Amino acid sequence: MENDLRTLYNEKLKELQLSSRQLAERLGGRYDYETVKRRLKSGGLPVNEIAHFVEALKIDPDALLRALLPDLPDAHSTVTEWKNLKMQVVQLEDELKVRRSGAVDHLGLAADITASGRWAVGILPNRSGPSADAEVLTGTRLAVTPVRPDLIPPGETVRSALLLEFGEIIRDRAVFLADHVRPRPKPPIPVDDSQVVYLSIPGFTADRPPAQSAVPLPRLGVKSVAVVALTQTAWRENVTAVAARALGWGVQNTSSIGRVATPVKDGDRDLFIESMNKVRNDGLNRYLLSPPDHTFIHHAGREVTGEFPERHSLVELAASEFRDQLPFIVLLRESDRIIARQERMSVRYDTGEPRFPATTWEKWRNELTDAVESLDSNRMMILDVDLPWDKQDELDGPPADVEVRNRAQWGRSAKLAQKIINQLFSLGTVGSSRPADNMDPEAERVLRAARMYI
Repeated sequence: MENDLRTLYNEKLKELQLSSRQLAERLGGRYDYETVKRRLKSGGLPVNEIAHFVEALKIDPDALLRALLPDLPDAHSTVTEWKNLKMQVVQLEDELKVRRSGAVDHLGLAADITASGRWAVGILPNRSGPSADAEVLTGTRLAVTPVRPDLIPPGETVRSALLLEFGEIIRDRAVFLADHVRPRPKPPIPVDDSQVVYLSIPGFTADRPPAQSAVPLPRLGVKSVAVVALTQTAWRENVTAVAARALGWGVQNTSSIGRVATPVKDGDRDLFIESMNKVRNDGLNRYLLSPPDHTFIHHAGREVTGEFPERHSLVELAASEFRDQLPFIVLLRESDRIIARQERMSVRYDTGEPRFPATTWEKWRNELTDAVESLDSNRMMILDVDLPWDKQDELDGPPADVEVRNRAQWGRSAKLAQKIINQLFSLGTVGSSRPADNMDPEAERVLRAARMYI
């Protein structure tokens, strides 16, 4: 404090062009020249003398207060801190609003299904992430089974009976859990696995509106981003969620188009898969033509095959007069390893044979690549995606340890998300291409923890 006072006194002497002797005269003879000189040199004044020196040197009270209390923030830093706190409050309000609605939706669906007394539900919250301290609630998994087997009408499967009763309620709120996904929730009552339907309600990757404090990207030329992949193996929903939440942007799945996304009768599981692909292709078409502002759209799917084939919506629109209306496109281009695995994993239920040969998947991948490369270079980016583990055997399967597998996939997703964020900032910001601090604490933890993979 004394050094700050001494500096203040000497600065005022120079400003007023006064010598120590002239200052003594200004003090009206209260102090002799030597005393004034000592006081100025030490910077220390008895409390009862401060007012005399302040008056003689015409020191502003605010400057004096800062010399006495050097750690006191100035007006600018106080305003800045207030703005930062206000922004944090807004961000927390946004996040709490989304989390409350998500929690209600997760528990609400289970409550809706069990309300009739005909169905029982086992619940398993599932958390994962690139490291133990960066895990997020990826979703809530449900094991749904009838309370008694005789409650299922003759000729119906458990799945078709569930959809007949709750298809309108489930809608976009949950998806069927793939057969290979682990861990699974335990059924609430002892029952054969054939009598259980497994559902998953998205958590971290769930649709969400943009935050009030969404990062603006005025030079990007568009107000939305579409992340597109051919297969689910690209984990495009996780890549999208990390990038969008880090920017405070919204998330929108192309499957979420406000209608029952599953046929009520599902005797033909192969027909069901094709129906779902049609739903996704319709959703992509809708969101590409009319994308919501400050939102990341994400999509995984191929062209529609069967009796009424359709081209992939992005391939179709990229070659049309609407190409200039498209969002910023991010293509996650799968490697040959992923394509080969897709041929092995995507098999028909009726025959067990591959649904499509690898050459057909490669053709669809190349069509997507050509379509995206035809767009303006400032309106798209292509990121190559490979399996995040070394090839172990002929089948090229994932590590047996589910946690190791998930850690690797999260690491890859975070790496891709960081590349998207960097590119958007490079193309879209004004004045600086340096990304701001992440707005979403969960996305920030994921990105920070995954730097070991980058």
